[in-house]
Amino acid sequence: MLNYRCYSCSSIFDVSADRYRCDCGGLFVLDTHNPTFELNPSNWSMWRYKSLIPLLDDGAFVDSVSMGEGMTPLARDNTGAMLKLDFLNPTLSYKDRGSVVLLTLAAALGFGCPIGPSRGSWSQRGGY
Repeated sequence: MLNYRCYSCSSIFDVSADRYRCDCGGLFVLDTHNPTFELNPSNWSMWRYKSLIPLLDDGAFVDSVSMGEGMTPLARDNTGAMLKLDFLNPTLSYKDRGSVVLLTLAAALGFGCPIGPSRGSWSQRGGY
């Protein structure tokens, strides 16, 4: 279960509460559960690790907000260092993983059309 916890007074609020501050005026932090690691080897996407992503209860989890992010390959450079090829993500950015988790949470909470500031590629990610 995902909850908001007030940073100032430690009050707990459900994540679906339509608030951005506590009654005491404090800001919220996400108070997450301690998930167990369960890998889904049949799902070749970042959602194979969804047991580690603190969203909502399994019944409310929406994993259809995706264009195939994650699972980008590793390549070895001429010094032997391993490089993650995140430019192979759908919008050519490493930010795709975080964006799709944010958009999935927004969809699960019932938000219809997310709006976010953009310095470029967010409009590509936010649009899908």
